[in-house]
Amino acid sequence: MNFLSLPVGTVLTLLQLLALSATAAPVEQSGSLVIPLERHYVGTPPLVARDGQNKPDLAWLKSQENHLRGKIHNQVSNFEKNTGKVLAGFDKKEKRESNLAKRATGYEGLTAEQGGSYWQGSISIGTPAQSFLMDFDTYNPSSSSTAKNAGRTFTISYGDGSTTSGQVYTDSVTVAGLTAQNQAVGFATTASSTTGATFDGLVGMAYQSISTEQAAPFFASLYSQGAVSSGLFAFKLTSAGAELSLGGLDINNYSGGVTYSPVTQQAYWQIAMGSANVGGSAKVSNRQAIIDTGTTLIYSNSVDGKAFYAGFSSYYPLSSFGYSGYDGYYAIPCSGSTAISLTFAGKAWSIPYSSFVSQGYVGSKGNTQYCLASLIASDSMGLGSTWLVGDAFLSNVYSVYDLANNRVGFAALK
Repeated sequence: MNFLSLPVGTVLTLLQLLALSATAAPVEQSGSLVIPLERHYVGTPPLVARDGQNKPDLAWLKSQENHLRGKIHNQVSNFEKNTGKVLAGFDKKEKRESNLAKRATGYEGLTAEQGGSYWQGSISIGTPAQSFLMDFDTYNPSSSSTAKNAGRTFTISYGDGSTTSGQVYTDSVTVAGLTAQNQAVGFATTASSTTGATFDGLVGMAYQSISTEQAAPFFASLYSQGAVSSGLFAFKLTSAGAELSLGGLDINNYSGGVTYSPVTQQAYWQIAMGSANVGGSAKVSNRQAIIDTGTTLIYSNSVDGKAFYAGFSSYYPLSSFGYSGYDGYYAIPCSGSTAISLTFAGKAWSIPYSSFVSQGYVGSKGNTQYCLASLIASDSMGLGSTWLVGDAFLSNVYSVYDLANNRVGFAALK
């Protein structure tokens, strides 16, 4: 459901409005509402100190991969059902289902809510308003005078075999003073697994075509109802001072102009990626990319991943360090200066080397320490030739999403 889903880990769109700070007040800036963000983890953060080294929690990262696999399958299936079309560039339904079946039995204990990092905060639903910590306890429609039963139910299945189901309602939803009326809300009454998640639900901001119930996403409702002055929202996803801007851009967060790329398929925030570059040279070219604030790393297929890593003077699969079950995970030297970038709309956007290896130390070869790199080359995600570009890239740019003109833009961070 690309609307509002409660309460347990129902990540239903690849661009999620994953957090408003529950404590900081919103600020008007250049015609937009600027809201501070805070990052929270479900389960163990990906970087943990062991044996005097910062090492990745690989089970945490694998659980996010497992969740993303199920999420992508659900959303692509929704698009096909809702539109009668095939979403180009992704694996066919039969292959996605086969991968789900294999992975569901291969990773015990990996549930739909595990393995995610979320930009978390509060919203209000109903009259009188009930507050919820969301990645956007449970919403009680009987306590709201404006709640209306939509007369339909939802059920969502994940890659690990877990499910969430419940009733669809419409109600007023408010974020930092911006209210969407008659917003579809999924009131989850059953969830087959829980892991102590500290949030109540998630808010999606991709396109209606991948919604389970074909419900308008929250920001689309704000825009169509005139609650915001423009169809723009933007993210600054830095470790300090992270922000979400609704209805415009925050000029304090970026410098120079915004370089835009048109959305190529109105399902995800999907755009053309000119190339993935290592050492100033294009290693993979002419791909589609989903821009996703709700994903920690970057994902490609195995062929693209191998071509990309061939640009480094030294790289090893994780199996070289004694780890099994992590196909597509690679390590490169922890210290280096090799240039890394992704090209969109003819402009190369850098990923600092130190950021690309920030997942942590995995082992040594001779005197060289190796760290997990941020591109996972997996053939089981259902992505086909499409790349999934998450925070490993987005934390280094100011990213802009233009619903009115169906385009995604990037600008340099100040």
